[in-house]
Amino acid sequence: MALDGKPSKIRLENSKASDEFNSYELGKIVYADLDGDGVDDAVASFISTSGNAYWEHFVAWVATEEGPVQVPGEIAYSHNCGSTVASVVPATQGVKVTEYLRSDFQNTACAENGPLEQVRTVGVKQYSGDDQYYLVRTDGLGGDGGYCHPEANGDTISVSIPVYSAPNAKSEMPLDDQEMMGYLAGPEAMEKVTDDGQWMLGTVLIRDGQAVSGMQTRCAWMPTMKNPLHTDGEAVLGENGQPAG
Repeated sequence: MALDGKPSKIRLENSKASDEFNSYELGKIVYADLDGDGVDDAVASFISTSGNAYWEHFVAWVATEEGPVQVPGEIAYSHNCGSTVASVVPATQGVKVTEYLRSDFQNTACAENGPLEQVRTVGVKQYSGDDQYYLVRTDGLGGDGGYCHPEANGDTISVSIPVYSAPNAKSEMPLDDQEMMGYLAGPEAMEKVTDDGQWMLGTVLIRDGQAVSGMQTRCAWMPTMKNPLHTDGEAVLGENGQPAG
């Protein structure tokens, strides 16, 4: 579980724990096949409170022959006066998450849900040659499956480059040049960078004719300049055949 943006280990006794500043409690457990092996895995919610502050973190566990293994990161989280998770329910390829996110461009009362409704399906993937489990989106074109706000501040780079659902070369998302519209760049646009500095998680812009804006955003991984997979890409062309943006 992540507290203040940092991974934390918490030992629960009778589903509860506490320390000098916080109280913790095990919440609802949802059982679903997250990795497609036909065996139910679990998504558990952990509730932490500190004074009037409230958080609820949703964490995935994969069933293995050696026992349950926690998947790094969190699928979603709720916070008072912040994002709200409305539901996490079993789905065909993992769990379906419905959440309401706050927006920097629209003020809403603290007691109200955020204005950005996001529905996504999240599963777990493990790639050959890599023992790590990853949270990935299993709906549509894929993408990172952990909590990641699709609304980011940054400069739009109108370029088509390979993007990935996980920081792994075998997780490339099936986008063609017409679907990829670019990504947001800048210090505030980066969600996170891997410890080795080779992968950056950020907001990708994808063409969507059914959306009012003509596009959708997804959180996805991109190779940095330290990664041999890094490429400058090709300019995305507009309707007039000229580079967009």
